[in-house]
Amino acid sequence: VILITGGPGRGKTALMDAFARRAMEAHPHLLVAGGNCNAYSDVGDPYLPFRDAMAMLTGDVEAKWDAGAITREHAQRLWAAFPLVARALIDHGPHLLDVLVPGEALLSRATIAEQAGVPWLPRLREQINRRRTGSDDVDQSYLFQQVTGVLRTVTQEQPLLLILDDVQWADIASVSLLFHLGRRLAGAHSRVLIACAYRPEEVAVDLPSTLGQAQDGTGSGQGERHSLARVLSEFKRMFGNVWIDLGQAGRTEGRRFTDALLDAEPNRLAGGFRATLYHRTEGHPLFTVELLRAMKERGDLRKDEDGCWIEASALDWEVLPARVEAVIEERIDRLDPELQQTLTVASVEGEAFTAQVVAQVQGMAERPLLHRLSQDLERRHRLVREQEEVQTGRGRLSRYGFRHAMYQDYVYSRLSPGERRLLHRDVAAALESLHDGQLDEMAVQLAHHF
Repeated sequence: VILITGGPGRGKTALMDAFARRAMEAHPHLLVAGGNCNAYSDVGDPYLPFRDAMAMLTGDVEAKWDAGAITREHAQRLWAAFPLVARALIDHGPHLLDVLVPGEALLSRATIAEQAGVPWLPRLREQINRRRTGSDDVDQSYLFQQVTGVLRTVTQEQPLLLILDDVQWADIASVSLLFHLGRRLAGAHSRVLIACAYRPEEVAVDLPSTLGQAQDGTGSGQGERHSLARVLSEFKRMFGNVWIDLGQAGRTEGRRFTDALLDAEPNRLAGGFRATLYHRTEGHPLFTVELLRAMKERGDLRKDEDGCWIEASALDWEVLPARVEAVIEERIDRLDPELQQTLTVASVEGEAFTAQVVAQVQGMAERPLLHRLSQDLERRHRLVREQEEVQTGRGRLSRYGFRHAMYQDYVYSRLSPGERRLLHRDVAAALESLHDGQLDEMAVQLAHHF
């Protein structure tokens, strides 16, 4: 098992797609199948990512090929493996028919393949007919054993890369099956790699207890821990560090990505523009791509007579592209009202802000505010980061910063002019109080806020 994490637009899907392409080029017999979880179906669509993956493994590839989701060679490789997977289903996974694999569709594809001679076709028809007339009640653990048996049989002949995307939205049944496969397929002779991508900030958030019952049955009404979080803890215990965190890409990688994206087309964009673009996006793939596209569309960047991109006379760095705004809005709206208010006050002070200023403006004690900044906004939601402590005549002040300048822009832009005026006044008063005796150093900031 390998786990790829990062917020929306970090490039998790692109990374897994590129890895799959290179793996297939390097290994002619490798099978690659995958599935996506859905934010809207959730528990109402059990086993969704595994149903998608099993559909690919059983030859249901035409729609993906037509849509350009997979290449012709990829589709042909899966279709060629169809007899192997179908035999494994008949021998080891008969109860998976109509649970993970639609029986009628499978029979239809098998009938097409019959012209090549498939001796197992009568057995498949018999099992599908038996499923039509028999009971559908099968113990979940028995289904999981059959999935394991099918995949183990297939991978004795061909190695398998199983890609599961957006597993933060996986239903409980899919999470349980993932855990079962992680335990049962692991080993020195395993030829299966399960690559999962998820958004850590969503897994870190406790789910509401809709039945008013806590997980321990005491009825405390507190939110329940995300089901995937428990599985991830077990995987960490079993496998160790199997995470690739795209959210932790360093400054060098981010700047290299920004420069590479700019240089994908002829340009005469100078170092100052490149530095500002990186400062605004910190190399976040979605933010960088969308900001560049928006600047080109509104004419902030234009082509010269040689076809090279150049800067216009005036650049507007403040306008957020629609897709970027949607990503940030979704992350901010997930926070409870108190955390949203904390970010609002922080955004008024600036891209970098002082915890004690926020506490004073909000009328909070310093200790709980620092806890919420470090534990909730930094570790769980990854919206801010701690920067340094500053010594003043009144004590030590904790400095934090927004992880992206665009986060600060978005939160600040939601304030009305009246709210901004009042909050700037309160922030200035807090800064003046906390820096008493050192106001010469704060003159520019105080002038700005006042």
